[in-house]
Amino acid sequence: MTNITIGGLLKKIQAEITAIQKLDPKTMEPQLFKCYMDKARVMGYLCATAGQLIEKHDLEKRLEKIEEELEELNERRAVA
Repeated sequence: MTNITIGGLLKKIQAEITAIQKLDPKTMEPQLFKCYMDKARVMGYLCATAGQLIEKHDLEKRLEKIEEELEELNERRAVA
């Protein structure tokens, strides 16, 4: 599985935004333009969801580390 970072997500979504900004609906087939817009919506949704998952994962890791440190501190106090 590929590790996804917030930076990677931002790069991907920025590339898609740039590509979409260059599109001219007046010169494209309506169905093709609609496909690009649908893709953009899906990309936005997936990036938002992935960003939330990454944030939750990071918070979970930080909490685990704090719990481990607290447990070590309690063990040291019990010995002292």
